Amino acid sequence: MSKHEASKHSNQPGKLKLEAVISDFSNVLLFASANQPRSPMSWYYSELQGDEDELATFSLNEELLEYYLDLSHQGIRCALLTAANTLPRHPRIKPMLDRVFAEYFFSQEIGLSKADPRCYEHVLAELGTNPYNSLFIDDSLSNCQAAESVGLQTHHFQGNIHLFREIEKKFSIK
Repeated sequence: MSKHEASKHSNQPGKLKLEAVISDFSNVLLFASANQPRSPMSWYYSELQGDEDELATFSLNEELLEYYLDLSHQGIRCALLTAANTLPRHPRIKPMLDRVFAEYFFSQEIGLSKADPRCYEHVLAELGTNPYNSLFIDDSLSNCQAAESVGLQTHHFQGNIHLFREIEKKFSIK
């Protein structure tokens, strides 16, 4: 289905109907706390052993989680696609994510990196959604480019306000 055909299924002319949001975790939904050094998130994952004090080194993007929850209440499927295996499954974090995300995809379990377009083909096949009506959000430009190569709409995450504006501009949502 072309972008033009996909927009026919929208209730607003010129806008696409949003069917699914596929979100990254690190640096989109979870950040190192402001007082922590800006080292790669993978270092934090390897250090985290479930200790309550360790969770203090992170902050969840609660505003974005609530936005995703609102989208899910509108019938838009929300899925998490991440290279992180530890923190999304942490007993203090998972219940917050479970309120929003119906599906979880871990690139290591898929066996493909997020820089590989086949990773997105796998996720789309599992979700059964049209790539033109699905939005992938990631802080890595190379991951966004890989997702675009299979027809996904993408957003290179640089903050909530930019994301919210792009969704309102590009997609038909309530």
